[in-house]
Amino acid sequence: MKGVKPVTVADLARALEEKFFHGVDRAIEEKKVNSQKYSALDQILEKSLFDKEIANRGIEKADSFRKKMKEYEDTLLFGTFVRKVLFPDVRATEEELQAYYDEHVSDYTTPEMVKISSLAFGTQAQAESSLERPAKGG
Repeated sequence: MKGVKPVTVADLARALEEKFFHGVDRAIEEKKVNSQKYSALDQILEKSLFDKEIANRGIEKADSFRKKMKEYEDTLLFGTFVRKVLFPDVRATEEELQAYYDEHVSDYTTPEMVKISSLAFGTQAQAESSLERPAKGG
């Protein structure tokens, strides 16, 4: 794109590293990188195009845009403050996490319930047969 910094291999590598929480080396071993490289490149290009369009339209100069960006920045800063200042030592060991899970296993293993409001059958006989089946234990 004209007027935009070219995308480099380093940009793509950085984007791929961000996609893999456990590190790109592990992803390479598991052969997951190739399937993600095109989506990473698309994201880089989309952001670049988006930024260029914002600049072309002068959106970053609009008061409403600046206000929204300031609100977003304040939210990020407050969240960082809460994590670093109010909860600096909140840590859990693997054993504590396992104990919590064991005590609350039903919270994580209860199947999702579904309520059926209607059923469709091919014939009336099939519908009537389905009513008899639960009574017979089938």
